[in-house]
Amino acid sequence: MSDSVARLAIYLLLFVIIIRVISPLNRGKTVYQFSLASLAVLAAGEFVFSVFSFVNPNLAAFPVRNFFEIAAILVALFGCNYDAHRLKAKHLKPIVLSHIIAFLVPILFWLLFNSDLAKIMVYAYEIILFARYMINVTEKIDDTLEKPEIVLFSIGFGAFLVDLVIRLWDGKSSPLLTLYAASIVAAMITLLSREKNVGFERQIVTRDREIQIFADITKKLNSKFELNALLEGFVLEICGILDAYAAAIYIDKKLLAGKMVEGTMSGELECVAIHGFYPPPIPVNERAITKIELLHKTLKTISVEVGQGIIGRVCKDGKAELLKDLDANPEFIQTIPKVAVTKTLITMPLSRQGQVFGALQLVNRNDGENFSERDVRFADMIVDQASLAIYNTFLIMERERKLETDVDLKAAQEIQLSLIPKDLPKDTKLDIAKYFSPMRQIGGDYYDFIRIDETHLGIIIADVSGKGVTGGLVMSVMRTMMHMVAKKEMSPRAVLAELNQGIAIAVREKHMFVTVMYCVFDEANNKMTLCRAGHNPLLHVKGTTGEILSYKPDGIALGIIDSKTFQGITKEIEISYEKGDSFFLYTDGVIEEFSPTKDMFGEDRLKIYLTKNANQPSESVVSGIIQDLNDFRGPDHDQHDDIAVINIRSA
Repeated sequence: MSDSVARLAIYLLLFVIIIRVISPLNRGKTVYQFSLASLAVLAAGEFVFSVFSFVNPNLAAFPVRNFFEIAAILVALFGCNYDAHRLKAKHLKPIVLSHIIAFLVPILFWLLFNSDLAKIMVYAYEIILFARYMINVTEKIDDTLEKPEIVLFSIGFGAFLVDLVIRLWDGKSSPLLTLYAASIVAAMITLLSREKNVGFERQIVTRDREIQIFADITKKLNSKFELNALLEGFVLEICGILDAYAAAIYIDKKLLAGKMVEGTMSGELECVAIHGFYPPPIPVNERAITKIELLHKTLKTISVEVGQGIIGRVCKDGKAELLKDLDANPEFIQTIPKVAVTKTLITMPLSRQGQVFGALQLVNRNDGENFSERDVRFADMIVDQASLAIYNTFLIMERERKLETDVDLKAAQEIQLSLIPKDLPKDTKLDIAKYFSPMRQIGGDYYDFIRIDETHLGIIIADVSGKGVTGGLVMSVMRTMMHMVAKKEMSPRAVLAELNQGIAIAVREKHMFVTVMYCVFDEANNKMTLCRAGHNPLLHVKGTTGEILSYKPDGIALGIIDSKTFQGITKEIEISYEKGDSFFLYTDGVIEEFSPTKDMFGEDRLKIYLTKNANQPSESVVSGIIQDLNDFRGPDHDQHDDIAVINIRSA
């Protein structure tokens, strides 16, 4: 009786440890679930055994405990192979039936043979099943086990087997089951500790790899302005990055015809770039799928209406879609089943300024698995940059038809202006006003507003050292990277460190750099965290007194040094503010403006102006400083540099 209670306690202890410690890992989930079920069967057996021992000791004799142990081993053994059986549903029922038969075998031993022989056969059968279970478990997890876990698991399994043999030999229990439990628990804990460390390191490596991949593909996209080369190159690149079997890009006919990119699209899409055996959106003649070249030609003759099928739905709604296990979905139409069965799809809209002009669709992973939500998130970041590059290419092509020589500069200017936010952040307690004016058609200044969460708003202002097209492209890269990084990191210092790494490739070859001021406003607590990368100081205007505080935390411009050194040099500070306080962010085009007599506007004039207008709304502050600069420059002179300003007032 006491022995059975002790065993029940040990099995329950193992059950609690696995469900509390191992399950949150979400690794080998199915195996662990069936392991928990097997422990539950063992615990139930010991409970029954205890009840029988209390009611009538004769009822607790052989083979009650052994039958429950065999049932538990069969449950765990089935769990080791469940995933494989589930993928082949027609095999699942025979496997279940075979396990039921395996459970009936020891019952037949007990019924057909004498007590001693049945006992030997049942124990031997149990040991064989347990050995098979250990082999299956090893096949599942041997790639993660190291010497300490192997030793502990071996001790535990050995103790369990010896316990079985001792019970067979003299019918008495042994303390070895306790050793089994302790060994298994110790092995699980050491495995868990190492897996957490490995998982953390893997996240760091994966994130660095994603940033590097994103920087590489951004560079390649921005280096191509020939449409076919851009589209074909992008399809090939993204298939390689996401290990996709096939992909295609669909573009609205209005763009392909060279019509205006502004306004409403035509609503009819054509396939313009394909990789691999991509399934047509509708069934086609079997002859069209005999050769990949013929399939590609056929695809380019099939139009898709907006709202038609998966591609049309994504273009209509403007939302990405992830579909899984389509090979098991009878409602999904397989258009080329003899060549490639479609199992999983990612369909992404291509859009600029809220206007969807096409779609990218990825088909199947080369490893046979489904695409994941992580694949969708990473594809979304790449497609955002690709949409810009594709849109830019169409814009440039259109302007070339109309303006011949000056079109590339005007197109680039429109592209740059499309990146500068036209609307101010909504749902904010802050009174914000902004202004941007490039010296040439294309400028190197940039600002943006990024809503991080309900209470935190990120505001960035930057100045690229180069002007013209090169500066505009660097700004484009920076804008995309900023939106990718800022929503993951609350710390401005960490954001600038990742920006430094991401844009290094884009600026180093051109001997350029970027100065940045980035601040995150905590609207709930009236605090602001500030980080600077070689930019002009932040001016804090006290609303009650007009006093001006200048903040210039340590930091060096992006693209000059490596990220590790950059992070060591760069500092961030926290600033508290009160109602009525204002913050003024600006690029050097403000203080480096010249008068007709070659006097510089300077920081002192700027501070005097801000002091006088400390209690004015942000819009008045910004419009007033621009008017002062125009008056200072004179009507017959062009501005000396790009100008960007932002005023933020705590309302």
